[in-house]
Amino acid sequence: MTKKELEQYRSISTANALKQDIEKFIDDIPDSVTKKIFKYKYLIGKQRPTWKQVAILIGGGNTAMGVRQRVSRYLANK
Repeated sequence: MTKKELEQYRSISTANALKQDIEKFIDDIPDSVTKKIFKYKYLIGKQRPTWKQVAILIGGGNTAMGVRQRVSRYLANK
């Protein structure tokens, strides 16, 4: 294995470990709507959706500002 291949392998391993940590963090969120917001924003898809797109996915009259504030409040209380 070349030095470049080894570095790529380490980067992939690190990224996978980080993704697992994020998934565990999100799975431990007790509120189902907040959990969905985190999943839509940070896990699902190759490109992160905007807050407006997340609000549309959540539905229920949620706004971009509302879902963003919900995440901010959750993180502030952690």
